[in-house]
Amino acid sequence: MTDIAPSSIFAYEPVLDGARDRRYVMFNVDWDIYERLRDRLGNGVRLTYDEGTLELMSPGYTHEDLKTLIARLLEAWAEENDVDLNGYGNVTLKQLERRALEPDECYCVGRTQSTPDIAIEVITSSSHIDKLELYRTLGVREVWAYTKEKFVILELRDSVYFTRCDSGVLPGLDINQLATFVGPNANQTSQVKEYRRALQLRRSL
Repeated sequence: MTDIAPSSIFAYEPVLDGARDRRYVMFNVDWDIYERLRDRLGNGVRLTYDEGTLELMSPGYTHEDLKTLIARLLEAWAEENDVDLNGYGNVTLKQLERRALEPDECYCVGRTQSTPDIAIEVITSSSHIDKLELYRTLGVREVWAYTKEKFVILELRDSVYFTRCDSGVLPGLDINQLATFVGPNANQTSQVKEYRRALQLRRSL
């Protein structure tokens, strides 16, 4: 495992038109303004807040397609392997009226808790805020970044994120196999069915 520079994972220039997320940044925004915007805008806009800096992101079609497919595949893996995996979508994670963000998907294994074990980020455009630093301060154990057709797993150890080749939260999950079933404009139901068959075949060998 090695230390990872956040910018190397969370910086990305989209190449697909459908991946063109729209981002707007505001400065010197009070926490109460952030919360009022959060309540008014609803789930169609993702808000990230870091000590007065507020980023609003309207996700593109490709982004939402990929994040939904990843969630369906991961939940299929959990069902096939009898893992108690609880999903909370893009629930807002907050810290002391200073920081807040919404992962694309997040999960707890076993018990329900305020901080998820896994946060998933689909990188189809670059954020103006260091989201990995926000995840660190929130204490999220693993961040999975899906970027350029592969997953990068970042594990929090001693208040620093390190890359690893597999998940410590979900041992036994072949993340590279999972990635082969993720792609833009794929038929989601067909991909989930094929993934289930691949998992069942592996168990039978």
